[in-house]
Amino acid sequence: MMGTGRIRWVRWVGVLIVLTVAGSFLAWAILFGINLHARFQAQSLVAAVRSMQVDGTTLEEARPLLERYRASTLPASFTGQYLADTGFSINVGHESIKRLGERFYFLRHLGLAFWGAGAEMYFRNGRLCELRFSLGTEVNRKGEFREGFSLTTEQSHGKNEFVMSGGHVTGGSRYMFTHVHHITLPADATSTERAHAFAYDLSCVTKRGGSPRVQTDSTGLGRSPYRLKRG
Repeated sequence: MMGTGRIRWVRWVGVLIVLTVAGSFLAWAILFGINLHARFQAQSLVAAVRSMQVDGTTLEEARPLLERYRASTLPASFTGQYLADTGFSINVGHESIKRLGERFYFLRHLGLAFWGAGAEMYFRNGRLCELRFSLGTEVNRKGEFREGFSLTTEQSHGKNEFVMSGGHVTGGSRYMFTHVHHITLPADATSTERAHAFAYDLSCVTKRGGSPRVQTDSTGLGRSPYRLKRG
């Protein structure tokens, strides 16, 4: 039979285990809630960007969105390349989760994927002249290399054709290996072209146990070119 001291020790160990498990679950639940909120913010940003139109949307019309997401004003080195008077940047994603995902890769299997999304808007004479939405996410690691997707849709003043391109980039201080998919919309893009070019589905950044994959359509039409799915 176990002595009294032994029984107390076993009970304390059991209590510590329970508290550790409960604390870990609570921490995960909080982080998951933060990540889910960021994902909803990013999805709402996509919808807002999709409703904007180069040469049509005015700065005053865009101000509520810029204020809601606490947009940062871009320096002249950025605006100058588009001959814009002013430019703004919006970034969505939680820095703490990004840092944790960077350090503890297994968290991506718990609905805490390493990701970030954002938009850039440039205005000339009070009207939108350049619009860009981008999404980056890491999906795998191969030795010292990291594999992920960098997805971008942009619409520019003066562009007159629908272009899809892809490829990859390697190197950098973090040894990134990134699949790149880029869509350029013409200034007078149709509603169908815009609907598909901005058809981002960010649900996988909060999925448990799945790796995002991207589908692309050769024309950008017919199915969502940037639909992330569990693999």
